[in-house]
Amino acid sequence: MKVQLLSDLHVEFDDYQYPEAMSDIIVLAGDIHIKGRAVQWARDNIKNKLFS
Repeated sequence: MKVQLLSDLHVEFDDYQYPEAMSDIIVLAGDIHIKGRAVQWARDNIKNKLFS
């Protein structure tokens, strides 16, 4: 199983282009976006992955 970690991206300050990776799981850790916007950002920017 391949795990990719995305942490402390702070996309509220600067745009981040997700590099497509061959991971099975992506862990969003730390400060991705403000408040509850991290999950929506991930859904909009990370394609070909399932979210739960």
